[in-house]
Amino acid sequence: MLLFALILGGCGGGGAGEDLVINTAPPTDTGGGSETPTSANDPFPVSDAFAGNGNRIGLDPMLNSNGTPGDGSPDLQGAEWAFTSSSPDLQGDAFAISLGGEFEDVDYVGAFAQDTADTWTEGWTVGVHGNNTVWQPRGEPASNGDCPAGTTFVEARTLPESVGGGSMDLCQLARRYDTDGQTITLTGDNIYRLAAGFPGTYIGNGEAADGNSSNDVSVTLVIESGALILGSRQEALIITRGSRIEASGTAEDPIVMTSTDQLDEWVDGRARADGRGEWAGLALMGYGRSNECGDPCDVNAEGNIGAYGGTDDSDESGFIEYMVIRHAGNDIDGNGNELNGLTLFATGSATRSSYVQVHYGFDDGVEHFGATDHMDHIVITGARDDSFDWGQGYRGSAQFVLIIQALDDGDRGIEADNDGDNPLAVPVSRPTLANFTILGAADSAETSSDGILLRRGTGARIYNFLVADFQDACLDVDGAATEDLFGTDLTIENSLFHCPAKEVYESGDDDVPGTAIANWVDRDPDNRIANPNLRADYRPNEVEADVANSMFVATDYVGAFAQDTDDDWTEGWTVSLNGNTTVWEPAVANPGADGSCPSGTSADGSLDLPSAVGGGRMDLCRLQRRYDTDGSTLTLANDNIYAPASGFPGTYIGNGEEADGDASDNVSVTLKIEPGTLVLASSGEAVIITRGSRIEADGTVEDPIVMTSRRQFDDWAAGGDGTAGRGEWAGLALMGYARSNECGSPCDVAAEGNIGAYGGNDDADDSGYIRYLVIRHAGNDVDGNGNELNGLTMFATGSRTRVSYLQVHKGLDDGVEHFGASDFMDHVVITDAADDSFDWGQGYLGGAQFVVIRQASDDADRGIEADNDGDAPNAQPISGPTLANFTMIGTEDGGTNTIGLLLRRGTGATMWNSVITGFNRCVDFDDEATFGRYDTGAIAFRNNVVSCATNFDEE
Repeated sequence: MLLFALILGGCGGGGAGEDLVINTAPPTDTGGGSETPTSANDPFPVSDAFAGNGNRIGLDPMLNSNGTPGDGSPDLQGAEWAFTSSSPDLQGDAFAISLGGEFEDVDYVGAFAQDTADTWTEGWTVGVHGNNTVWQPRGEPASNGDCPAGTTFVEARTLPESVGGGSMDLCQLARRYDTDGQTITLTGDNIYRLAAGFPGTYIGNGEAADGNSSNDVSVTLVIESGALILGSRQEALIITRGSRIEASGTAEDPIVMTSTDQLDEWVDGRARADGRGEWAGLALMGYGRSNECGDPCDVNAEGNIGAYGGTDDSDESGFIEYMVIRHAGNDIDGNGNELNGLTLFATGSATRSSYVQVHYGFDDGVEHFGATDHMDHIVITGARDDSFDWGQGYRGSAQFVLIIQALDDGDRGIEADNDGDNPLAVPVSRPTLANFTILGAADSAETSSDGILLRRGTGARIYNFLVADFQDACLDVDGAATEDLFGTDLTIENSLFHCPAKEVYESGDDDVPGTAIANWVDRDPDNRIANPNLRADYRPNEVEADVANSMFVATDYVGAFAQDTDDDWTEGWTVSLNGNTTVWEPAVANPGADGSCPSGTSADGSLDLPSAVGGGRMDLCRLQRRYDTDGSTLTLANDNIYAPASGFPGTYIGNGEEADGDASDNVSVTLKIEPGTLVLASSGEAVIITRGSRIEADGTVEDPIVMTSRRQFDDWAAGGDGTAGRGEWAGLALMGYARSNECGSPCDVAAEGNIGAYGGNDDADDSGYIRYLVIRHAGNDVDGNGNELNGLTMFATGSRTRVSYLQVHKGLDDGVEHFGASDFMDHVVITDAADDSFDWGQGYLGGAQFVVIRQASDDADRGIEADNDGDAPNAQPISGPTLANFTMIGTEDGGTNTIGLLLRRGTGATMWNSVITGFNRCVDFDDEATFGRYDTGAIAFRNNVVSCATNFDEE
């Protein structure tokens, strides 16, 4: 069997067993390659473009009507269909940092180098590489009743057979050690138990709030490698001011601190789910400054365990090496005050933590209150709250940190404050942080998960971060006091972000909009948005993909659906594809009309809902013709129904469509649409997001946003079946500042339908995001002169624009059309378009993955119609999108001109792992300029299935 290995990157061989590599950067040739592949009058052998390279011609995929593989389908999944999206370049001179002090000089992004197999987390962490061993005793375990001085023998504890059996002494620590100059040594040949009950064990007496440090004793706690320390419920280990910890674990024998519950169940051989809050945690208290200090400085610690703080930022609370802290974060005083896994209260710069993991804590993983200590090689996994938290003037440093958010209940990767009551309090938080890998869980149960939240006046110096896959946003900044530090005490360099679930930069905060955050991040050209495509051990893959095309997900199947699962991502929110014919269902229970419409809209009566959705009435709120107050947000709440402004052209969001050549005149307005919102429009009416403004359409699978025609709604509400025609309203249009090859100087390209101008020179422009939106019956002749909009039209939208879970149903013109643009789309359904389903031109450089196209049987044209430019096929930039996992289902009854994929007018394109079936003709190339793109590698096909009455039009 041929090896159909696919690596999204650059293109080289294509024979059996070879790695297939293709350069996904847009084509830059200016001559169209060889414009006469045979001779000027000879037909082009389109089939040559599909020869080999994992493509299968004439293989009937035998799909179900909704595009999923059927029971009789051939093998469309497995290693031979592997589609591996490699990592962007995350190492090299562009990422070199030399920060001095405790920092290592490095030249890579994230916690791990790209060019080495070395992973510093192996051998001692839990849950990162599959290891979940509670603890491994050092040497041959033995019990002799001999406990170290200062501890008390309790009993001999039997060890499980999984670590060789035997027994070890359990030794109880005292409530407090307060003999000045004393050293308590916990040897590695015993198990230790903290003092019973709140608050556990104190090392020293420096937590006393007497304002007189001369009364504090100095006690040292030494912990040998391999020691196991147990706590229960409200018990903590607290290193007070003036005392020290010396925890000397090793990679072979790390120190482990965990709960008595875990040990008991492990010894008894019982399987257990990882719990949280089973003991309190480890706390270090120092004499460093906090901006909560009084005179003298005695700040009350979380959990009411005592006081911390002072005036000595170089204070030393000791060191920790190779320690694993598990299942901590208990409500230590019974009043809702949890400690964290590791809490650092005003610890000074001489304090050092290296190779520490905090696993499955109930509160934060690591939290700093004030403090100037240094940390390196830190792992935080499964925290219920924030993983890395700071406030009160934290000015410490950290390098090489891996954060993996909990799937069940995690919050932020980093939550960063200065002071909530006084954001200007001094000292101001401003840590220096480098080489963090912060990985969220886009499917987390926590709906407000951010990768990084900077707020309450904090500063920070951030270098070489990798932040990916958070459900809400990668980066959020709250508050004017924080925004005021942009570029001075708040900087970010050499970092990569990838949060496709919603948005990269949180835009929900009125004080600091996402555009302002983006502008701040963009000050460093080495910050970027791209899919890091990490390995299972969290190292980056080898470099193959161009960064601009690294949003793709690795798959091992052909088409939009996996064959080995019943998961159909179109179920529950789309229409027609799975038999659902419901027009819309309200997201609110017991809908009612009270004449109340959101600010910026006006009441326009109310509408009866049909009994099919429970009846009731809802207010109809009419949008204005234009929203152009800079920085404003228009929110369409889901307890009303909405309509654009009456008549052509409907409603403008912003004023960026004005062709004055001066972007500085354009305002920034945000349109927010809540889940389950219904928007109704009539002939000539569109919703238009202009340059400089954004849409945030937040539908869900349970409550998709629906945009359809008023005529359809009226028929449905009157008891009809809601069947509607095409072109009953105009459509949704997004306009951006990305390039188009129709640009002049300045760039003001006239949009279809005469709705204004688009384009610019910023291919990373952000027009917002769309999630779970259904657009029905659009494509109206918007100006009465034969100029139709499409269901969704993307006019030069940039790469920060994201469309996920979109359906366009029964449009009169195209389903989705791109003019220029470099946005990314995924999980898109286009059904029953009268013209083309997916159309592009003018230098389209975007990407799309997981797309279902089902052609209309009554009046359809092409599945994909692809151009560069009709008048100048070599116009720059040349169209060259990357497409993966398309399922395109035609109908031979849809018209004699039905073509699955038509490439023409000089376009390039790369298509991977897709199915084209059921059309009169599957693939056609037109004109010599397009033929030439294949010769130069700007057109390439890998791992596709082509099965039509005529597979290739070679005439």
